[in-house]
Amino acid sequence: MYLVVRCIWRFLCNRFGHRYFIVFEWVMKTEYQGRLTPHWHMAAWVVPFGLLSSLQGRSGTKVVSLFVKFLETVFQAQIDVQIGNGRLNYINGYVSKDHDAIDVGLGEYMQKSSTAPWLATYRLLSKSSPGIPEVAIRMAQLPEFEKSYTHVLLYPPQPEAMIDFDGRQGNFSSKMYGFYLQENRTQVAAGASVSQAFLPWHRSRQYDTEKECISFRGGRHQQAHGQTLVVACRFWYELTDGYCGQFSLTMFPHLSAKDILPQDKRHLKSMQNFVGALEYLSSWTCVEPGVIGASGGIKFHCTALPLLVDDKGELYQLDRGRSPGDAIFPSSKHAFDYFVLAMKRDLQYRGLRDDRMLSFELKQDANYLLAQRVERATDEFEYERLRQEWDTVNRPRRNQYAWSPEQQQVRRRWIIICFFVDDRFLDTSCNFCFVFPFRI
Repeated sequence: MYLVVRCIWRFLCNRFGHRYFIVFEWVMKTEYQGRLTPHWHMAAWVVPFGLLSSLQGRSGTKVVSLFVKFLETVFQAQIDVQIGNGRLNYINGYVSKDHDAIDVGLGEYMQKSSTAPWLATYRLLSKSSPGIPEVAIRMAQLPEFEKSYTHVLLYPPQPEAMIDFDGRQGNFSSKMYGFYLQENRTQVAAGASVSQAFLPWHRSRQYDTEKECISFRGGRHQQAHGQTLVVACRFWYELTDGYCGQFSLTMFPHLSAKDILPQDKRHLKSMQNFVGALEYLSSWTCVEPGVIGASGGIKFHCTALPLLVDDKGELYQLDRGRSPGDAIFPSSKHAFDYFVLAMKRDLQYRGLRDDRMLSFELKQDANYLLAQRVERATDEFEYERLRQEWDTVNRPRRNQYAWSPEQQQVRRRWIIICFFVDDRFLDTSCNFCFVFPFRI
């Protein structure tokens, strides 16, 4: 059954498409239900030949589309087709229910020195109560998680921590950012314009921990088509100022992290990334058609910026109708509108709901009004009062707590062991936690 489903899906997701849609990228996950039977989840990014909503439906209900009937005939199984914009609700449901059959982590699969047969045996004996299909699939070392792309992780750093060299020697993402700045400075020194921001630049490169340098991804040997190169970013919560700093650092070309931080404007410490991004955008000028100059002496192509489509469906072009020497944004309000639109599109591509998007827009409007109020402070006394009011009282910095010697001693002397009972073996719908303290 495993090979049949896999072959049929490979036929449906071929690059030439079929009568319903063309698949761009896809992910297939093999899971095992409580009754020990395997089932498959397939998420695909498609371009349909008709209305996308006409494809959804579910077997055994009143809403059954032609595409669902086609899949029922092909797979000879029950089909559930959902249409969304990036939200995988079934995965969220399994995680919230603490289901024991889903495994979304790839740590064991990505280890270089691990032995696959031993890991399969260990998982079967120690981590689950497998059935015959699961034993057959795992002992045959068949892949349970397949995708059409290859990805690397990126933890976007904060601009304030990336100003000096020591700050760029933290984790692998910080080191990659240092290599990116070095390459940009080399291009500008040679008289060339920067063609990529940090995020698209990272797609074709990764950090080699053994050689402590960058290496290029996507090498093909006698292959016509390779996997799509993807960078998986872990951004902060979108309502924090840290998200603004991470977005500016990854999406806007620059030569130094201090270029996207506040230079001369009065600002709050809790809004330094937001104010610094607006100040950096306000410094953009048109150098020549298709090339923009900014503070720090950088010149970059317009294609290095995020691809934006406005609310009317038209492509957002910054250099349209501007001559060399003209400012890209006539005022800080225009720079703010562009900055919010770029972040808004990024959040929409990630599948955030409308109510969450509305909260984000209202928060940015409030940030802009507050930044203007701080900048218009009459004197230094009022400016300091505003900083104390917002940075100390309203938005205090997070305190870093440490364990006391007494707490450390208690932690070393006691161990808490918890046992959870699966609700499938009980008549009730709740889990029980038994706590047994053991003294060492």
